[in-house]
Amino acid sequence: MDKVTYIDHSSFLLELDDRAFLFDYWKGDIPPTDKPLYIFSSHRHRDHFNEYIMNMPARKIILSNDIRVKPTENTLKIGTNKSVDIDGMKVTTLKSTDEGVAFIIEYKGKIIYHAGDLNDWYWEGEDEKENLRMRESYRHIIKKGFENIPKVDIAFLLVDPRQENECGCGTDFFLENVEAKHIFPMHFWGDHKRVEEYIRTRKENIYTITHTQQVFELEGLI
Repeated sequence: MDKVTYIDHSSFLLELDDRAFLFDYWKGDIPPTDKPLYIFSSHRHRDHFNEYIMNMPARKIILSNDIRVKPTENTLKIGTNKSVDIDGMKVTTLKSTDEGVAFIIEYKGKIIYHAGDLNDWYWEGEDEKENLRMRESYRHIIKKGFENIPKVDIAFLLVDPRQENECGCGTDFFLENVEAKHIFPMHFWGDHKRVEEYIRTRKENIYTITHTQQVFELEGLI
């Protein structure tokens, strides 16, 4: 059975039958896996990238090209709004509203999405003109990026408590416009209680994360 392990913040290990994906490792224990490993880092912020991953035995390390690190022979740097084929999977990037990229992975007819820092960064009490510009930009990117992808099988989406009442505004818009089967909140800085409060406002199947190293088994993903 396929499974997801929550490592910390925006970092997850997704294990399928024949390969594993590590997303945005920052810190924490990485579960051991005997499957071919593909590592993704969405941008250079320290809460999304740790140079430690460059020494891991990965089949491929896929980095946003804003990450300044000496590449290894198995490293691929990728810019915004690009698509590449890697070992039977198609990896597409969307431009982030902050730094770097978000990843859409198509594999065996299924879709996996990790948002990185692509979010509706609406900050209460800040300049309203800038807030609305950010909101418009985010919504345009999501609509365009998913116009031919009506359904996502697994999505890692931001719920950032620093945005207070707007903590889930980016995820709200995503779920109103894209059908998602398995949904994981991230980027919540360890504030599990705030995430649980947000989840109660949604009808979708959003997994409740209560601690690091929490494992979720996903039946029928691939």
